[in-house]
Amino acid sequence: MKIVYLNNEVRLAGNEYQKTHPELYKLMSFEFRKVKSMDWEDFEFYMKEELAKSDRSKRIKRIGKEELYEFRLPPSAKNGVLRAEFTLDGDCYTICITGIYVKNHEPKKQPKR
Repeated sequence: MKIVYLNNEVRLAGNEYQKTHPELYKLMSFEFRKVKSMDWEDFEFYMKEELAKSDRSKRIKRIGKEELYEFRLPPSAKNGVLRAEFTLDGDCYTICITGIYVKNHEPKKQPKR
């Protein structure tokens, strides 16, 4: 598989996490290396396997009803999850990263009664 970025800003945003969130960046780098070593059939199997898991443990999640997905690295963590949104190009060979961000999981405040 080949991984490309939508534009240079997305690539640079991903590289910034190397400084601000080094552990999450390492997870992203490892996931991208693993995906790059796969062929289309292996990635398709991996993706279907991940999509079938529960929301708390899936590393790939479909966003909405369109063909937009995200890598969730790690799948859940109390101090933040790195999200890398992507689409699959029609050539069955290219993953296009469209956005990278960190989603912090802060506990929801209980309403006062």
